[in-house]
Amino acid sequence: MGSESVKDRITKHAAELFAGHGCKSVTMDDIASSMGISKRTIYEIFKDKNSLVEACIHYFYEQGEHDMEQILISGDNVFSAFVSFTKTASQVMLQLRYSFFRDIQKYFPDVFTNTVQRYREQHTHNAKSILLRGQQEGLFKESIDADSAAVLLTTLTSAMLTSNMFEAQGYDRREMANNLVSNYIRGISTPKGLETIERLHEMCGDRTTEQ
Repeated sequence: MGSESVKDRITKHAAELFAGHGCKSVTMDDIASSMGISKRTIYEIFKDKNSLVEACIHYFYEQGEHDMEQILISGDNVFSAFVSFTKTASQVMLQLRYSFFRDIQKYFPDVFTNTVQRYREQHTHNAKSILLRGQQEGLFKESIDADSAAVLLTTLTSAMLTSNMFEAQGYDRREMANNLVSNYIRGISTPKGLETIERLHEMCGDRTTEQ
């Protein structure tokens, strides 16, 4: 097996362990032992734990990008793609990922700082693409500036997902972020867009597009 394949296996396995048990508590020995390989093998590929944690961040984001691309390709419109994503994504895995990133922010601040800006820009680009597609489909108002709207959505949701203020008041931060996005989407939707949201809600029987 080539070194690249070994690197991929280690990254995926470590990401699952980190997401499930926390980056701080899982050691390089734990990863090696659970994979049945030597710790030396890991250090031949990753110079330290920080490097491995950073690779895991890339892994999660790349997986998310792939999932989103496939859903957008298969969706009839922006809203149906959104509903498809919320229905098929593993809610447990999403919660683990949020915990994973909060753990990194606390215990690996350098890694967090080095990677967060790159992916924030990526998320902003994705948000803009979705907004532009929605305008082309007549679902979002033409008066909305896609650039500023994408920056606003990305910045607010990122801040909400890394803040403890909601949990301190008894709210789930992911649910609050979803509410923010849902309400904002309704605010920029055209009458056709609002009708599409209601129709999808009736068809799917869930409240993923509701307030």
